[in-house]
Amino acid sequence: MLADARLGGVASHRLATQPAPIHNLRMDTIPTTRAERELSDLIHRAATGETIIIEAPSGERVRLEPLPDLEQDRVPGLLKDKIKVPARLFEPMTAEELKLWYGEDP
Repeated sequence: MLADARLGGVASHRLATQPAPIHNLRMDTIPTTRAERELSDLIHRAATGETIIIEAPSGERVRLEPLPDLEQDRVPGLLKDKIKVPARLFEPMTAEELKLWYGEDP
C-alpha cells in the first residue's frame, strides 16, 4: 500500500479506510467582517472537513479547521496502579498548611 511506504506503516489503517473528503482540498479565504456574520456556517463547513482561512484587514490570517475527536483517544485506567496516593493526603491539613493554602503568613 502506498500509504504504508510513505509513513512507514504508521497510521496506514486510518488512511486506507478513511479517504479524505474532496472538499478538504479546498480552502476559502474569508474577511473577518464576513466571518463575524457567518461564523455558524463557517464552523459547520470546517467541521465537515473544509479548511477556512480568516483574514483581518491588517493581513493577519488564521485557519479554521476541524479538530480530531479527543474523547476517542482517552484510555480509562491507563495509570491504574502506577500512581501511589499516600494516606496522608486524606488527613486534615494542619493549621500551618491551611495558612499557606489560603495565602496567609504562618
